[in-house]
Amino acid sequence: MAARLDDPCRYLKGVGPRRADALEKLGVRTAEELLLHAPRQYFDRTHVQPIATLQADTDACVRVQVESLHARPSWGGRGRVVATVCDDSGRLRVTWYTPWVREVLQPGHRLVLAGHVVRSRSRLEMRQPEFERADDEAQELVHAARIVPFYPLVRGVSQKWLRTLMRRTLDTHLEHVQEILPDTVRGDLPTRGAALAALHFPEDAEAAGRALRRFKFEELFLLEVVLARRRRRARESSPGPAMQRERSRHERYLEQLPFTLTGAQARVLDEILQDMTSGRCMQRLVQGDVGSGKTVLAAAALLCAAGNGTQAALMAPTEVLALQHAERLLPAFTALEVRMDVLVGSRSDADKQRVRGRVASGDLDVVVGTHALIQEDVRWQRLGLAVVDEQHRFGVLQRMRLQQDGGGRPHVLVLSATPIPRSLALTLFGDLDVSSLDEKPPGRQTVQTRLVPPHRRADMLRFVRTELQAGRQGFMVYPLVEESDKIALRAASEEFERLRAGALAGLRIGLLHGRLRAAEKETLLHAFRRGEVSLLVSTTVVEVGIDVATADLMIIHHPDRFGLSQLHQLRGRVGRGGNPAWCFLLQERNSSEESLERLRAFARTEDGFAIAALDLALRGPGDFVGTRQHGLPTLRFADLAQDLEVLDRARHAAFALIDLDPELALEEHRAMREHLDTHYRMQEALAAVG
Repeated sequence: MAARLDDPCRYLKGVGPRRADALEKLGVRTAEELLLHAPRQYFDRTHVQPIATLQADTDACVRVQVESLHARPSWGGRGRVVATVCDDSGRLRVTWYTPWVREVLQPGHRLVLAGHVVRSRSRLEMRQPEFERADDEAQELVHAARIVPFYPLVRGVSQKWLRTLMRRTLDTHLEHVQEILPDTVRGDLPTRGAALAALHFPEDAEAAGRALRRFKFEELFLLEVVLARRRRRARESSPGPAMQRERSRHERYLEQLPFTLTGAQARVLDEILQDMTSGRCMQRLVQGDVGSGKTVLAAAALLCAAGNGTQAALMAPTEVLALQHAERLLPAFTALEVRMDVLVGSRSDADKQRVRGRVASGDLDVVVGTHALIQEDVRWQRLGLAVVDEQHRFGVLQRMRLQQDGGGRPHVLVLSATPIPRSLALTLFGDLDVSSLDEKPPGRQTVQTRLVPPHRRADMLRFVRTELQAGRQGFMVYPLVEESDKIALRAASEEFERLRAGALAGLRIGLLHGRLRAAEKETLLHAFRRGEVSLLVSTTVVEVGIDVATADLMIIHHPDRFGLSQLHQLRGRVGRGGNPAWCFLLQERNSSEESLERLRAFARTEDGFAIAALDLALRGPGDFVGTRQHGLPTLRFADLAQDLEVLDRARHAAFALIDLDPELALEEHRAMREHLDTHYRMQEALAAVG
């Protein structure tokens, strides 16, 4: 039977059911997936040494003949095999701790050995080296005398066995590998077949690097082709609600603001309004640093929708943020005769039913809420705009469900205070245009960020007490609500009692965390905004949304438990009122040097884009933005955090190709189209949310 790339691994020579099950744990089920299982590193074994030149505590490769071979007892009862090998320059002792070696090797066999050299009783010895029969000096070796690949493994799969299987599979299947990149796109990258051969058994390090670059580009290019096709189809099939600019209402709204728009805000607002009046469905992400003015732009978009006779929804990830949005928008919207209400889960059933009734009847222009806005019992009469705040807190499915409510496809505006590099944003949010607010509004103060070692904690608390007594306000943030026996962290609830009885006794302190009832949270936050509470001891519920101009102190316990972007969100809660502001990071006694350097890097900059790039590099995109939520596939070769230049090049090439041939109907694109149709799971993932 002819070899096929979709051959199941269990039918490859030397595999069988048991090892096929082990390979499946590596994500390898077919011959093609085996060939795409990339080495994690390479060892250079091209230099074959004479025995006489070996040195202790080095890795070496030698070509030898077996002189003698004996089984010996060893601790544990498994036994060992001791051999004496030689070449023209001398002799060497070799020990294997795998008794089966005695069954496959005999005196007189010629071998190439690769392993670690040690000194034992004044003589050199190799222990547990890899070996390969080399009776014919002209034969091509797999495990030595070359650049040797080392693969990710699982139990039941050894390096030598997998390397042998890879060599055999290349020999039988490589001729069936088809090029899937058009010549105009591939450029000077190696062909797919040549790249696979060089990926596993390269002639030199440069050849391995070229092969890896080829597969990184291929992987990202195919991803971007799918995104480009999906984006084009969505736009062609999704005309947006026809709207006109509400210039007079916008002017009245902007006039009552205590500031003028920055150049970046004015530019992005114009992009939003152009989208809403273009006749196509707006799909736009606005990303900007903490306090860059995203909410102002969202309000202008909400006014445009309301002024055009449609309804608008503003969805926030927490009730705290939803209620704050409503509180800040209500005065201006009331003055502009915009009917607005709030729908959050904690409201009474009767109150929620009343709001849902007003939504269904069209009696509301704007509704602010949480995920309650996408529950099945919310029926929109004419939803024209959906604004999703803090996009990274929502999955794609949630956003798409809101977009499909109301019988039509409303305009969608997505806000994110976690800015990421543009090329990555365009990929993670493949259906969205991206606008960036890259100017800090005037009046925002630099927040002085300091790492506080354990022995300076009392000094820091004395400083905090002095500032609070002078009328300042602040936050003290903890990662847990209650003490845990397993994680020795000071929790907000326990520390609240300690501070109130000790270092901050006599001051007005409040405790805020996610387990409080909504009414209790709202009462406490109102008291904080009115200055009746000086310090909020809190969990990360304050990460987004709480905006108090007189808050100038942020104290974060256990900062190494937070991502850098989350720390930046917390720091962004202070310094909004024009006064000097401080952020204290209370390091732990057992903090590693790596953790401290990460925090020092955070303290050196307030640039959210720079912090996000650093956070992305440290944590990877999966943890940073939740790529599973975005429907992205697992990448075998590319790293979205490290390969941004390749991603940008792949995106431009993919979108240019889809502009030329939207359905991949040209003959030169046939192989790529067939590959996408049969292999690329990204297509299925995107279809599930599109």
